[in-house]
Amino acid sequence: MKSRLTFFTAVFLSLSFNTASIAGELTRMAGEQIAAEIQFVDTTRECTHRFSGTFSKNDAAKIINARPSLLCLDSPGGSFVEALKVTSFMKSEPFATKIEKGARCESACALVFMAGSHYPHESEVAIAWRVLHPQGKLGFHSPALIVEEGVYDEKTIQKAYQLAMQSVSKLVFDLVHRPDFGGPAIKTSLLGEMLATPSHSMYYVETVDQAGRWGITVSGLEKTGSTNRKKLAVVCVNVFYWDDDQSAISQYKSYLTDWMTNEQLTAVIPFGTSAEIVMSEMTGSGCTFEVNEQFVSARIKADGRNGYTVVNSMMYYDPSLKLVDLPLDQSSLGESEKVSGLCFIIKDDSEIHRERCEELQTENTGKLSKVYSTVSGARILIEVQNGSTLYNGTKTSKPFQFDGKTCVINPILSSVFCFSRG
Repeated sequence: MKSRLTFFTAVFLSLSFNTASIAGELTRMAGEQIAAEIQFVDTTRECTHRFSGTFSKNDAAKIINARPSLLCLDSPGGSFVEALKVTSFMKSEPFATKIEKGARCESACALVFMAGSHYPHESEVAIAWRVLHPQGKLGFHSPALIVEEGVYDEKTIQKAYQLAMQSVSKLVFDLVHRPDFGGPAIKTSLLGEMLATPSHSMYYVETVDQAGRWGITVSGLEKTGSTNRKKLAVVCVNVFYWDDDQSAISQYKSYLTDWMTNEQLTAVIPFGTSAEIVMSEMTGSGCTFEVNEQFVSARIKADGRNGYTVVNSMMYYDPSLKLVDLPLDQSSLGESEKVSGLCFIIKDDSEIHRERCEELQTENTGKLSKVYSTVSGARILIEVQNGSTLYNGTKTSKPFQFDGKTCVINPILSSVFCFSRG
């Protein structure tokens, strides 16, 4: 029987995702370990490590051996098997994950991102800790088998199919069925969207509703200021339905009409007090809020449910809003300039790679940052501050000019990275 399958990297060996073949790179960053005393997600924490490039053979071992505390991800995906090796490790030794501004985490990378969690001191379960910047990209699609065109008998195809199903089963037990983690890393609705998206396409997390429903914390948002009952009504509708893995969009539009026109609900709720939002007079379901100086918490009131949530800035917004349209914290923004050009890698005086790329330069409080993003998904971060230069978080020598290019030594690979405008 002749069959052309697009679902494997090698027959019987491994599932993967359709991505460009660029080796991944793990870099030690300046961030500090997340202490066990930390009880809630802190979106401002810096990464201890960054993985960039495609997940390829042995990349899982790099991450596992490094034992990151907060891993930044910037990857177009890659090996499904390598990603699941990392998520399996994270079940016994969890670490937090983050997608920064301008970074992307797609296909296999998205599985690692969603496994991000942290065990607070004396807690029986881990808390989800996966942080996405509104200007970062998080995308999912189904895995793909890629087999060369040829003649395959029924037994061969059945074996390939069984291996594929075993890999998907492992995904379910690593990321969906997680009784020791206080809930799934990937909820069933997201798993459904992922498996329904063809491998040549991408399903992106783009709205407040998607991020909230699937337990993703959004960073860099404008602070919400004082709290009143109108704001808490929005939060209650959102968390009530997200906790039950439902969209909050239609409920938001129907339930909040009266709340939004009642001027008596705008009074500020003082710190150290509580407030109750009743969504149904018949059942008494709703939310109870504790308003403290450092955080606001919500506890869901409904039969058979006792969810507890620390409120973050994203929960105060209309769930239908796009993440990119949310107001950003202006104090964290610097002046930026984006330039197109060519990126080069030189080793032993020979050019070994060149590719179209973009340079995004940001200057803020005396710190100059340049992010180079290539067409195939690689990302290089150059930081200059107080006379020191960092290449993807590792100290290196100062940038220099060579043949019309701006160059920096990669201290890890003993190569030279260069950028030329135009």
